[in-house]
Amino acid sequence: HVLWESALGCPLCTSSSFVELGTACVRGVRNVSYEYAQECYGGMPLPADASNVRCTVDIGELFTTADKVAMGFMGILAIIVIFILAERALLYKRLYSRYKTMQLNAGRSRAAPQNDDL
Repeated sequence: HVLWESALGCPLCTSSSFVELGTACVRGVRNVSYEYAQECYGGMPLPADASNVRCTVDIGELFTTADKVAMGFMGILAIIVIFILAERALLYKRLYSRYKTMQLNAGRSRAAPQNDDL
């Protein structure tokens, strides 16, 4: 048996023969390069690599649904904690003012002599 390898046996290169590989979008730019997705011969040449290509980041693509649910839960939890702390602060403020009033009243009753002899 004879095995004859030749590039002519490969399919012709088309636009679907290569894939675009890009770096992450950093400060609005990224680098793009191309690689063959499948072996091919002739046809379309491999596109040239590009650097500093403009890009935008969609905020919706940054977070998964689970991330968004977790952030919503944490936000609601933070609001509840803030309300509880505010309620406690007001409660302690009212209790402190009552305590001060009781101290003042106790001080006045000791300062004024009582006449039980009359």
